Amino acid sequence: MEGDNSVPLSAPAETPNFVFGNSDASFDDKSRILFDKSKRAFLGRDFVFVWGELGQIVAYPKATWDAMVSELARYGPNNFHLQQYIRLFFSYAQEGCNFDGQGRVVLPGRLRE
Repeated sequence: MEGDNSVPLSAPAETPNFVFGNSDASFDDKSRILFDKSKRAFLGRDFVFVWGELGQIVAYPKATWDAMVSELARYGPNNFHLQQYIRLFFSYAQEGCNFDGQGRVVLPGRLRE
């Protein structure tokens, strides 16, 4: 519908699996975080860090992130408030994250602040 500023409430056709819960994290002297094996398996080789809506740091598998970006892009051009949300949400996103051989990842500086 032209001029429609609504945001879709339905889930995408293929809803990704989610890992719920949170973890306390500690950094080593090189600002790396160790992820447990189940979370590494869920995130896969490439993933994205971003600030969550409540100020937490969230990690998304790359495929899930790409689906979210595509979905938001479909509705953003005609919705000023959604554009503002997208601008803020994407400004802290860090793509191209991956684990080292010991299951650690460096948290980008912008997200450590």
